[in-house]
Amino acid sequence: MVSLSNPEKIRKYAIFAVFTLICLSMPANAAEGANLDATILRYEPIPAQIGEYVTVWVKIENLGFAKAEDVRVRMVPEYPFSLDSPDNADEYIGTLKPDDAAVEEYRLFVDEDAKAGIETIEVWYREDTEDTWYKKEFDIRVGSTTFDSKGN
Repeated sequence: MVSLSNPEKIRKYAIFAVFTLICLSMPANAAEGANLDATILRYEPIPAQIGEYVTVWVKIENLGFAKAEDVRVRMVPEYPFSLDSPDNADEYIGTLKPDDAAVEEYRLFVDEDAKAGIETIEVWYREDTEDTWYKKEFDIRVGSTTFDSKGN
């Protein structure tokens, strides 16, 4: 029991109580938000053929505990990949509830001068409530279906 006759002791207990309440509330607040993630479900053909189109399916998933609103995804291709039009890069998904996902399909052209090997594409995604785009990179095999002695 705290004695009211000792103000310094009361102050220490009050600070300890406030600190304890703040610490206990932090995990609950952290678990309340949306948590978006992007993955490539698949792409076809495998490997992507030089001078032809490859279709890429991008999955955006809400792994958090709150709904994500105004979700957007953007394909950001770099050489040797390109979109027919920059207008095809952005897709509006809308609202994703917790444990919900959306799949967007992109068709990328593989440049005729591309070299066979592993190339990278970027997928950006965000909630419109945030100004930050999150970026993930994914490897796409381009060219020949033959493998070298190392299995590449």
